Amino acid sequence: MKKVEVGNAMLKIPPKYVLKKILRKEVTLTKYSYSDEEDAYGQRGRSVSGTYTIKAEIQEITSEDLAYVVPGTLSIGDAFGFFLPSYLVRGKTISIEAEDEVTWNSKTWRIDSIEDYYYGEKIWYKRAVLKRVI
Repeated sequence: MKKVEVGNAMLKIPPKYVLKKILRKEVTLTKYSYSDEEDAYGQRGRSVSGTYTIKAEIQEITSEDLAYVVPGTLSIGDAFGFFLPSYLVRGKTISIEAEDEVTWNSKTWRIDSIEDYYYGEKIWYKRAVLKRVI
């Protein structure tokens, strides 16, 4: 285990393989590129810039979970996604970004927001709010 000094205390960082065991679901990450052109509905044109299979943890929101979030921010069918800070896929380093789409278990979500979770000064994992795409 690595040790990181925070203030006067030494923290033990769990090995990376522990986090990889938790993030074990294979999900498909679809990244998009956007153009300045607008379609007939006034939305920016977008095209797929890459599709990647990565490991993550997806936790779908249930009615019980809604009691612990700000009303109106999430609904049943939305989810929380837990991801590594970056992935090496086919020789390319990628990371999740807002507006990317995640597909798992025949369901698709759009990444709404991302929070970084640190262990010391290092980003340990990312938690994303996933909005269900119908």
